[in-house]
Amino acid sequence: EMGPAAAAAAPGARGAGRNRRLQQPRGYKSRKVQLLHKVASELRYQAFSEVNLIAHARVPLIKFKDPQTGVNCDVCVGNDGVYKSACLGAMANLDSRYRDLVFLVKMWAKNFDCNDATAGSFNSFALSLMSLFHLQTRSPPILPPAMRLTLQNDAAADADLAAENERAANLEPIRKFPVSKIRQQSDALRDIGPVEQRARRWENCGAANDATLAELLVTFFTHFRAVEPLWRHGLVASAYAGRWVAGSAWAPGRYCLGVEDPFAAGDNVARAVQRRSLPKVLAAIRDGTLAMARVAWAETDEDLERALFNLLGPGASPEREMTNAGWPTLGGSGGGDALAPPTLGGGPGPGPGPGHGHGPP
Repeated sequence: EMGPAAAAAAPGARGAGRNRRLQQPRGYKSRKVQLLHKVASELRYQAFSEVNLIAHARVPLIKFKDPQTGVNCDVCVGNDGVYKSACLGAMANLDSRYRDLVFLVKMWAKNFDCNDATAGSFNSFALSLMSLFHLQTRSPPILPPAMRLTLQNDAAADADLAAENERAANLEPIRKFPVSKIRQQSDALRDIGPVEQRARRWENCGAANDATLAELLVTFFTHFRAVEPLWRHGLVASAYAGRWVAGSAWAPGRYCLGVEDPFAAGDNVARAVQRRSLPKVLAAIRDGTLAMARVAWAETDEDLERALFNLLGPGASPEREMTNAGWPTLGGSGGGDALAPPTLGGGPGPGPGPGHGHGPP
Protein backbone atom coordinates (compact mmCIF):
# COMPACT_ATOMS: atom_id res chain seq x y z
CA GLU A 1 0.00 0.00 0.00
CA MET A 2 1.15 3.54 -0.70
CA GLY A 3 1.39 6.09 2.01
CA PRO A 4 -0.19 9.54 1.70
CA ALA A 5 2.95 11.10 0.25
CA ALA A 6 3.41 8.35 -2.36
CA ALA A 7 -0.25 8.44 -3.31
CA ALA A 8 -0.11 12.20 -3.80
CA ALA A 9 2.97 11.82 -6.00
CA ALA A 10 1.45 9.08 -8.19
CA PRO A 11 0.62 10.15 -11.78
CA GLY A 12 -2.96 8.89 -11.46
CA ALA A 13 -3.46 10.92 -8.33
CA ARG A 14 -2.18 14.05 -10.04
CA GLY A 15 -4.57 13.42 -12.93
CA ALA A 16 -7.46 12.91 -10.52
CA GLY A 17 -6.58 16.18 -8.84
CA ARG A 18 -6.66 17.99 -12.17
CA ASN A 19 -10.05 16.43 -12.95
CA ARG A 20 -11.41 17.60 -9.61
CA ARG A 21 -10.19 21.12 -10.30
CA LEU A 22 -11.97 21.09 -13.69
CA GLN A 23 -15.28 20.06 -12.14
CA GLN A 24 -17.85 22.69 -11.25
CA PRO A 25 -17.79 23.67 -7.57
CA ARG A 26 -20.35 22.02 -5.32
CA GLY A 27 -23.63 23.89 -5.38
CA TYR A 28 -22.83 25.59 -8.70
CA LYS A 29 -26.06 24.40 -10.33
CA SER A 30 -28.19 25.39 -7.34
CA ARG A 31 -26.71 28.91 -7.41
CA LYS A 32 -27.61 29.17 -11.10
CA VAL A 33 -31.16 28.10 -10.32
CA GLN A 34 -31.40 30.72 -7.57
CA LEU A 35 -30.28 33.40 -10.01
CA LEU A 36 -32.76 32.19 -12.62
CA HIS A 37 -35.56 32.40 -10.04
CA LYS A 38 -34.76 36.10 -9.64
CA VAL A 39 -34.64 36.62 -13.41
CA ALA A 40 -37.98 34.82 -13.85
CA SER A 41 -39.58 37.06 -11.20
CA GLU A 42 -38.30 40.15 -13.01
CA LEU A 43 -39.57 38.88 -16.36
CA ARG A 44 -43.04 38.37 -14.89
CA TYR A 45 -42.89 41.84 -13.35
CA GLN A 46 -42.00 43.27 -16.77
CA ALA A 47 -45.12 41.59 -18.24
CA PHE A 48 -43.37 38.96 -20.35
CA SER A 49 -45.71 36.06 -21.00
CA GLU A 50 -45.48 32.29 -20.50
CA VAL A 51 -42.49 32.59 -18.14
CA ASN A 52 -41.47 29.06 -17.17
CA LEU A 53 -38.39 28.16 -15.11
CA ILE A 54 -37.14 24.64 -15.89
CA ALA A 55 -34.89 24.07 -12.90
CA HIS A 56 -34.27 20.33 -13.25
CA ALA A 57 -32.99 20.34 -16.84
CA ARG A 58 -29.39 19.38 -17.59
CA VAL A 59 -28.88 23.09 -18.24
CA PRO A 60 -31.43 25.01 -16.11
CA LEU A 61 -33.19 27.68 -18.14
CA ILE A 62 -36.15 30.05 -18.38
CA LYS A 63 -38.53 29.86 -21.33
CA PHE A 64 -40.72 32.88 -22.03
CA LYS A 65 -42.39 34.81 -24.84
CA ASP A 66 -41.96 38.45 -25.83
CA PRO A 67 -45.54 39.80 -25.84
CA GLN A 68 -44.76 42.43 -28.49
CA THR A 69 -43.16 40.22 -31.13
CA GLY A 70 -44.44 36.79 -30.06
CA VAL A 71 -40.86 35.44 -30.20
CA ASN A 72 -40.10 32.53 -27.87
CA CYS A 73 -36.92 33.07 -25.86
CA ASP A 74 -34.65 31.01 -23.61
CA VAL A 75 -32.37 32.31 -20.87
CA CYS A 76 -29.68 30.24 -19.16
CA VAL A 77 -26.64 31.01 -17.02
CA GLY A 78 -23.00 30.00 -17.36
CA ASN A 79 -23.18 27.73 -20.41
CA ASP A 80 -21.38 27.94 -23.75
CA GLY A 81 -24.36 28.99 -25.86
CA VAL A 82 -22.73 32.24 -26.98
CA TYR A 83 -19.73 30.43 -28.45
CA LYS A 84 -21.89 27.79 -30.15
CA SER A 85 -24.22 30.40 -31.61
CA ALA A 86 -21.25 32.36 -32.93
CA CYS A 87 -19.83 29.24 -34.59
CA LEU A 88 -23.16 28.55 -36.28
CA GLY A 89 -23.22 32.18 -37.35
CA ALA A 90 -19.81 31.76 -38.98
CA MET A 91 -21.22 28.76 -40.87
CA ALA A 92 -24.33 30.67 -41.88
CA ASN A 93 -22.22 33.48 -43.32
CA LEU A 94 -20.68 31.00 -45.75
CA ASP A 95 -23.97 30.23 -47.49
CA SER A 96 -27.34 31.95 -47.01
CA ARG A 97 -29.18 28.70 -47.73
CA TYR A 98 -28.23 27.51 -44.26
CA ARG A 99 -30.12 30.28 -42.45
CA ASP A 100 -33.13 29.80 -44.70
CA LEU A 101 -33.16 26.02 -44.27
CA VAL A 102 -32.94 26.33 -40.47
CA PHE A 103 -35.87 28.73 -40.54
CA LEU A 104 -38.04 26.35 -42.58
CA VAL A 105 -37.04 23.29 -40.54
CA LYS A 106 -37.98 25.10 -37.33
CA MET A 107 -41.34 26.06 -38.86
CA TRP A 108 -41.94 22.39 -39.71
CA ALA A 109 -40.93 21.26 -36.21
CA LYS A 110 -43.24 23.78 -34.58
CA ASN A 111 -46.13 22.82 -36.86
CA PHE A 112 -45.67 19.11 -36.09
CA ASP A 113 -45.12 19.74 -32.36
CA CYS A 114 -41.63 18.27 -32.22
CA ASN A 115 -39.67 21.37 -31.18
CA ASP A 116 -39.87 21.04 -27.40
CA ALA A 117 -37.10 19.15 -25.60
CA THR A 118 -39.07 19.21 -22.34
CA ALA A 119 -41.73 17.12 -24.11
CA GLY A 120 -39.22 14.62 -25.50
CA SER A 121 -38.47 16.06 -28.94
CA PHE A 122 -35.87 18.34 -30.55
CA ASN A 123 -34.61 21.62 -29.16
CA SER A 124 -33.71 24.56 -31.38
CA PHE A 125 -29.99 23.74 -31.33
CA ALA A 126 -30.62 20.17 -32.47
CA LEU A 127 -32.70 21.38 -35.43
CA SER A 128 -29.95 23.84 -36.39
CA LEU A 129 -27.33 21.08 -36.29
CA MET A 130 -29.48 18.68 -38.31
CA SER A 131 -29.83 21.38 -40.97
CA LEU A 132 -26.08 21.99 -40.90
CA PHE A 133 -25.37 18.28 -41.16
CA HIS A 134 -27.69 17.97 -44.15
CA LEU A 135 -25.80 20.69 -46.05
CA GLN A 136 -22.45 19.11 -45.12
CA THR A 137 -23.50 15.79 -46.62
CA ARG A 138 -24.77 17.05 -49.99
CA SER A 139 -22.81 16.17 -53.13
CA PRO A 140 -20.86 18.35 -53.53
CA PRO A 141 -20.96 19.62 -49.92
CA ILE A 142 -22.39 23.07 -49.31
CA LEU A 143 -20.75 23.62 -45.90
CA PRO A 144 -17.53 22.18 -44.42
CA PRO A 145 -17.25 19.88 -41.40
CA ALA A 146 -17.26 21.87 -38.17
CA MET A 147 -13.81 20.48 -37.31
CA ARG A 148 -12.35 22.50 -40.20
CA LEU A 149 -13.35 25.65 -38.33
CA THR A 150 -12.89 24.64 -34.68
CA LEU A 151 -9.59 22.72 -34.78
CA GLN A 152 -6.39 24.74 -34.83
CA ASN A 153 -5.11 23.54 -38.21
CA ASP A 154 -5.87 21.23 -41.11
CA ALA A 155 -3.37 18.64 -39.87
CA ALA A 156 -5.36 18.23 -36.66
CA ALA A 157 -8.60 17.86 -38.62
CA ASP A 158 -6.99 15.34 -40.98
CA ALA A 159 -5.79 13.29 -38.00
CA ASP A 160 -9.25 13.17 -36.44
CA LEU A 161 -10.83 12.23 -39.78
CA ALA A 162 -8.24 9.49 -40.30
CA ALA A 163 -9.08 8.01 -36.90
CA GLU A 164 -12.79 7.99 -37.77
CA ASN A 165 -12.10 6.39 -41.17
CA GLU A 166 -10.05 3.68 -39.47
CA ARG A 167 -12.89 2.89 -37.07
CA ALA A 168 -15.33 2.67 -39.99
CA ALA A 169 -12.98 0.44 -42.02
CA ASN A 170 -12.46 -2.03 -39.17
CA LEU A 171 -16.20 -2.79 -39.03
CA GLU A 172 -15.92 -3.39 -35.32
CA PRO A 173 -19.07 -3.70 -33.17
CA ILE A 174 -20.45 -0.26 -32.44
CA ARG A 175 -19.08 0.89 -29.13
CA LYS A 176 -18.13 3.92 -27.13
CA PHE A 177 -14.80 5.41 -28.21
CA PRO A 178 -12.61 8.03 -26.53
CA VAL A 179 -12.51 11.65 -27.61
CA SER A 180 -9.22 12.70 -29.17
CA LYS A 181 -6.96 15.05 -27.22
CA ILE A 182 -6.97 17.39 -30.22
CA ARG A 183 -10.70 17.82 -29.93
CA GLN A 184 -10.66 18.12 -26.16
CA GLN A 185 -8.20 21.00 -26.43
CA SER A 186 -10.29 22.66 -29.13
CA ASP A 187 -13.50 22.38 -27.09
CA ALA A 188 -11.76 23.90 -24.08
CA LEU A 189 -10.52 26.99 -25.97
CA ARG A 190 -13.92 28.36 -27.01
CA ASP A 191 -12.39 31.29 -28.85
CA ILE A 192 -14.57 32.50 -31.71
CA GLY A 193 -11.90 34.76 -33.24
CA PRO A 194 -9.80 31.97 -34.79
CA VAL A 195 -12.99 30.16 -35.84
CA GLU A 196 -14.13 33.16 -37.88
CA GLN A 197 -10.65 33.52 -39.40
CA ARG A 198 -10.61 29.90 -40.52
CA ALA A 199 -14.15 30.26 -41.85
CA ARG A 200 -12.95 32.89 -44.35
CA ARG A 201 -10.94 30.20 -46.12
CA TRP A 202 -14.20 28.42 -46.89
CA GLU A 203 -16.06 31.31 -48.48
CA ASN A 204 -18.03 30.15 -51.53
CA CYS A 205 -17.23 26.54 -50.67
CA GLY A 206 -20.77 25.53 -51.65
CA ALA A 207 -20.88 27.40 -54.96
CA ALA A 208 -20.42 24.17 -56.90
CA ASN A 209 -23.76 22.92 -55.53
CA ASP A 210 -26.62 24.84 -57.13
CA ALA A 211 -29.46 23.12 -55.24
CA THR A 212 -32.36 25.45 -54.53
CA LEU A 213 -33.83 25.90 -51.07
CA ALA A 214 -36.88 23.87 -52.14
CA GLU A 215 -34.67 20.98 -53.25
CA LEU A 216 -32.72 21.11 -50.00
CA LEU A 217 -35.91 21.02 -47.96
CA VAL A 218 -37.12 17.98 -49.91
CA THR A 219 -33.84 16.13 -49.40
CA PHE A 220 -33.74 17.11 -45.72
CA PHE A 221 -36.84 15.01 -45.09
CA THR A 222 -35.88 12.13 -47.39
CA HIS A 223 -32.38 12.11 -45.87
CA PHE A 224 -33.49 11.65 -42.27
CA ARG A 225 -36.45 9.48 -43.26
CA ALA A 226 -34.14 7.02 -45.03
CA VAL A 227 -32.04 6.29 -41.91
CA GLU A 228 -34.97 5.71 -39.55
CA PRO A 229 -34.20 1.97 -39.06
CA LEU A 230 -30.52 2.69 -38.32
CA TRP A 231 -30.85 5.01 -35.31
CA ARG A 232 -31.28 2.09 -32.92
CA HIS A 233 -28.05 0.53 -34.21
CA GLY A 234 -25.94 3.49 -33.07
CA LEU A 235 -25.97 5.72 -36.15
CA VAL A 236 -24.94 9.29 -35.29
CA ALA A 237 -25.24 12.48 -37.34
CA SER A 238 -21.88 14.18 -36.76
CA ALA A 239 -21.70 17.81 -37.86
CA TYR A 240 -18.19 17.77 -36.38
CA ALA A 241 -16.96 15.31 -39.04
CA GLY A 242 -19.61 16.27 -41.58
CA ARG A 243 -20.69 12.66 -42.07
CA TRP A 244 -22.62 9.78 -40.54
CA VAL A 245 -20.61 7.88 -37.95
CA ALA A 246 -21.17 4.55 -36.21
CA GLY A 247 -20.64 4.88 -32.49
CA SER A 248 -19.78 7.92 -30.46
CA ALA A 249 -18.36 9.14 -27.17
CA TRP A 250 -21.47 7.92 -25.35
CA ALA A 251 -22.39 4.30 -24.67
CA PRO A 252 -24.30 2.42 -27.42
CA GLY A 253 -28.02 2.21 -26.75
CA ARG A 254 -28.00 5.10 -24.31
CA TYR A 255 -30.06 7.35 -26.60
CA CYS A 256 -32.79 6.75 -29.19
CA LEU A 257 -31.39 9.30 -31.65
CA GLY A 258 -27.82 10.53 -32.06
CA VAL A 259 -27.01 14.10 -33.15
CA GLU A 260 -23.51 14.98 -31.98
CA ASP A 261 -22.66 18.43 -30.65
CA PRO A 262 -19.68 19.52 -32.79
CA PHE A 263 -18.55 21.98 -30.11
CA ALA A 264 -18.77 19.71 -27.05
CA ALA A 265 -17.52 16.17 -27.55
CA GLY A 266 -19.65 13.49 -25.96
CA ASP A 267 -22.81 15.59 -25.91
CA ASN A 268 -25.88 14.35 -27.80
CA VAL A 269 -28.17 17.30 -28.57
CA ALA A 270 -31.04 14.89 -29.38
CA ARG A 271 -30.85 13.24 -25.94
CA ALA A 272 -34.31 14.56 -25.04
CA VAL A 273 -35.90 12.11 -27.49
CA GLN A 274 -36.83 9.13 -25.32
CA ARG A 275 -38.53 5.81 -26.04
CA ARG A 276 -41.94 7.21 -25.16
CA SER A 277 -41.56 10.17 -27.55
CA LEU A 278 -39.54 8.50 -30.33
CA PRO A 279 -42.60 7.28 -32.32
CA LYS A 280 -44.01 10.82 -32.40
CA VAL A 281 -40.70 12.32 -33.60
CA LEU A 282 -40.22 9.69 -36.32
CA ALA A 283 -43.85 10.15 -37.40
CA ALA A 284 -43.27 13.90 -37.73
CA ILE A 285 -40.34 13.23 -40.11
CA ARG A 286 -42.44 10.78 -42.14
CA ASP A 287 -45.39 13.17 -42.26
CA GLY A 288 -43.07 16.02 -43.21
CA THR A 289 -41.82 13.93 -46.14
CA LEU A 290 -45.39 13.34 -47.35
CA ALA A 291 -46.35 16.98 -46.86
CA MET A 292 -43.29 18.09 -48.83
CA ALA A 293 -44.35 15.76 -51.65
CA ARG A 294 -47.73 17.51 -51.77
CA VAL A 295 -45.93 20.85 -52.08
CA ALA A 296 -43.82 19.56 -54.95
CA TRP A 297 -46.85 18.16 -56.83
CA ALA A 298 -49.24 21.06 -56.25
CA GLU A 299 -50.97 21.98 -59.52
CA THR A 300 -52.78 25.16 -58.52
CA ASP A 301 -52.07 28.10 -56.22
CA GLU A 302 -54.77 26.85 -53.87
CA ASP A 303 -53.15 23.42 -53.72
CA LEU A 304 -49.76 25.01 -53.06
CA GLU A 305 -51.08 27.20 -50.26
CA ARG A 306 -52.84 24.25 -48.64
CA ALA A 307 -49.74 22.07 -48.93
CA LEU A 308 -47.47 24.76 -47.46
CA PHE A 309 -49.92 25.26 -44.63
CA ASN A 310 -49.88 21.51 -43.89
CA LEU A 311 -46.07 21.41 -43.94
CA LEU A 312 -45.04 24.65 -42.25
CA GLY A 313 -48.13 25.97 -40.49
CA PRO A 314 -49.97 29.30 -40.76
CA GLY A 315 -46.76 31.30 -41.23
CA ALA A 316 -46.22 29.69 -44.64
CA SER A 317 -49.26 31.25 -46.29
CA PRO A 318 -48.12 33.05 -49.49
CA GLU A 319 -50.66 35.84 -48.94
CA ARG A 320 -49.15 36.83 -45.61
CA GLU A 321 -46.73 39.75 -45.76
CA MET A 322 -43.52 38.90 -43.89
CA THR A 323 -41.22 41.67 -42.72
CA ASN A 324 -37.61 41.47 -41.62
CA ALA A 325 -38.34 42.96 -38.20
CA GLY A 326 -37.93 40.51 -35.38
CA TRP A 327 -36.71 37.59 -37.46
CA PRO A 328 -34.37 35.23 -35.60
CA THR A 329 -30.66 34.92 -36.25
CA LEU A 330 -28.05 32.24 -35.60
CA GLY A 331 -25.67 34.66 -33.94
CA GLY A 332 -21.95 35.06 -34.58
CA SER A 333 -20.32 37.54 -36.94
CA GLY A 334 -23.14 39.23 -38.79
CA GLY A 335 -25.64 37.37 -36.61
CA GLY A 336 -27.37 40.56 -35.55
CA ASP A 337 -28.61 41.21 -39.07
CA ALA A 338 -32.27 40.47 -39.69
CA LEU A 339 -33.07 37.41 -41.73
CA ALA A 340 -34.80 37.85 -45.05
CA PRO A 341 -37.78 35.55 -45.53
CA PRO A 342 -36.63 32.41 -47.35
CA THR A 343 -37.60 31.90 -50.97
CA LEU A 344 -38.26 28.28 -51.78
CA GLY A 345 -37.57 28.61 -55.47
CA GLY A 346 -34.44 30.74 -55.18
CA GLY A 347 -30.96 29.73 -56.16
CA PRO A 348 -27.95 29.23 -53.91
CA GLY A 349 -26.93 31.95 -51.51
CA PRO A 350 -23.37 32.82 -52.50
CA GLY A 351 -22.36 33.80 -55.98
CA PRO A 352 -20.09 31.64 -58.08
CA GLY A 353 -16.51 31.39 -56.97
CA PRO A 354 -13.42 29.26 -57.22
CA GLY A 355 -14.15 27.21 -54.10
CA HIS A 356 -15.62 23.76 -53.96
CA GLY A 357 -17.24 21.62 -51.28
CA HIS A 358 -14.32 19.30 -50.55
CA GLY A 359 -11.72 21.73 -49.32
CA PRO A 360 -10.84 25.39 -48.95
CA PRO A 361 -10.13 27.40 -52.10
